[in-house]
Amino acid sequence: MNCFNHRTQPAVALCRACSKGVCPECLVEVQGSISCRGDCKVKVATMNRMVQQNAQILSTSNKTLKSAAVFVLFMGAIFLLFGLWQLKYGSGFLAALLSVIGLGFVFSGLLRFRKSAQYPNENDQ
Repeated sequence: MNCFNHRTQPAVALCRACSKGVCPECLVEVQGSISCRGDCKVKVATMNRMVQQNAQILSTSNKTLKSAAVFVLFMGAIFLLFGLWQLKYGSGFLAALLSVIGLGFVFSGLLRFRKSAQYPNENDQ
């Protein structure tokens, strides 16, 4: 493959923004990525910022999912304990209701933990 601008020069890289082949004279390094000169430099810098921001957002959302899962599991345990307490000292209907709510919370918490493990963390890559 030859350079897009200099048809006789061999291309040494592809521009990250436009995917055109560039020779050493035409390429510019932008934050570790290769770009051709001109408008693509700005596009490549924007793409690099977007990738960095997405990694930060993904890390934050994983932490949020895990903390929500812990909270929901905790609430499920409390409802189950109150359900058992009602079974022993109170009414059967209230015990069943609290136990069903508690099991719903526990199930939801386990699903949230599973969802948080679905996405990689920054240090996993």
